[in-house]
Amino acid sequence: MREGIMKTLSESEDWLYEDGFDAQLEEYKKRLDGLKKDVVPVLFRADEVELRADLPDWVSKKVASIRKVLDTVLTNRTWVANETAWKVGNDTDDFETWFKELQGKQEATALTEEPAFKVLDVKKRLASIGKAANQLMKIKKPAAAQPKKDDLLQPEKLREIIRNITQNDTTYDASKLDKMSSNELLTEYLSLVKPDKEEATKEEATKEEGKEKEEDTAAAGSETSEGPAEADTKEGEAEEKPHDEL
Repeated sequence: MREGIMKTLSESEDWLYEDGFDAQLEEYKKRLDGLKKDVVPVLFRADEVELRADLPDWVSKKVASIRKVLDTVLTNRTWVANETAWKVGNDTDDFETWFKELQGKQEATALTEEPAFKVLDVKKRLASIGKAANQLMKIKKPAAAQPKKDDLLQPEKLREIIRNITQNDTTYDASKLDKMSSNELLTEYLSLVKPDKEEATKEEATKEEGKEKEEDTAAAGSETSEGPAEADTKEGEAEEKPHDEL
């Protein structure tokens, strides 16, 4: 292969300094296409060898990152359907099996032959799985359905509502609900809902405070910008005084 390419290059060089002076553009293009046909595959294989050196480490880190996201989703974001997270996990498993097979084929492939895989293809497939994993983190928790007024007057309904609210709270003792009266259940429900409302109120207050600070800053900036202009005016007046005396 190497000898063939060197021979083609030598012949092309001889032609360029002899018949090439009088050749037409089409003949130049034909010669160039012939050189590309032999040289481009060699350059491609050389680039792939260099890129493959860092690929296993890149894949390992990317897979670890994806699995970390999946663990977070399955543990903390319980409103995301398990089947959705499992699909991303299965795709990751399939990728690892596929990549391992490709590595085995590449080891058995000579450097002068077409690579068993392209580095870009591997990265694209794993990047697609990583994107799907990140999308799981963007799934928002559905808003809790507001109970009907009549349900708040029925003990069994209240117990069911409270259990739904506290189902993800491992520190909450739901067994105590069975011993509570209607009034106690209603009080318990209100105590659970009230913190959310207070948090929303605090958030609104923080936003309002932020707006007021921005307005104060803008006003202060306006006053500051007037300072130099006034100073310039006073200096002008001071400079005019000697001329007035004359």
